[in-house]
Amino acid sequence: MTVVDAHGGTIARSELEQWLKPRWDGLTDATRDRNDRGLVNQALQAASGLGLIETSRDTVELAVPSLPVDISGFADLVHSLLLAQADQSSDADILDAFACAVVETELRANRQWLSDRTAAQIADLFTRSLKPRAIETADQRYNTSRHATWMRWVEFVGLNQSIAPRTTLLSVTDRLHRALRASDLPRDEAIVPDAMLAWVASTLPYLDKGTLFLAAAKRMGHVPGTSISRLLSAALRDLHEDGVIRLVAPRGDAQVVAKLASDTFADIHAFNAVILNGSALDA
Repeated sequence: MTVVDAHGGTIARSELEQWLKPRWDGLTDATRDRNDRGLVNQALQAASGLGLIETSRDTVELAVPSLPVDISGFADLVHSLLLAQADQSSDADILDAFACAVVETELRANRQWLSDRTAAQIADLFTRSLKPRAIETADQRYNTSRHATWMRWVEFVGLNQSIAPRTTLLSVTDRLHRALRASDLPRDEAIVPDAMLAWVASTLPYLDKGTLFLAAAKRMGHVPGTSISRLLSAALRDLHEDGVIRLVAPRGDAQVVAKLASDTFADIHAFNAVILNGSALDA
């Protein structure tokens, strides 16, 4: 996308292909040419599907007003574009599948369950759990080859963490941190739990009480309890420990209390206010 931007927002498709797949060694093998064009076309289709570019037979044009200056900002842009996808688009499945993963985490009480199951088992789970399409095909909705790609997508936008080879930990800490930084929520003031959780649901709808989460929970037969989900609880605790936010533990008979998911090793199990640390959050 930066190549298109550097060319004033529009570039000839043939020229962009050369930028994306340069011929450093001068080889012109026909098979290699076909493979290279296939990879370029996949990249262009992904960018076009997100709404980053508009393509024609001969040209590629940038479809967003401007591009972020760093990879973190680009991840934020991609996340926002994924949230804006139409329900029936294939790209909408990325965050819908993550909502299903959040629900499955609740059902299993384990944030590492993705590492314990095969790609085929995960593909079967998501195929059964995703929102039905108006017109379904005979092909598996979420197949094993798509799983590796989905993992890269969710990690890129801050919804997954690889902690070791073949070991992944579902985590929304990074995404929640970025969302809080970009929010207009008050800094250094007490925010009641209901207001905080309502903001989370509207901003990250694949989490507690969000539209994607509630729809996935209904399809998967999960009835949310009174405690905050494991993924959101872990993120809140992480940010509290990092000094980005402060979870105010209730004292006495505080009436408005939010309960965090059970964690034997955690110091905080409930809170009646959240305070965003402005100096840490906006640094």
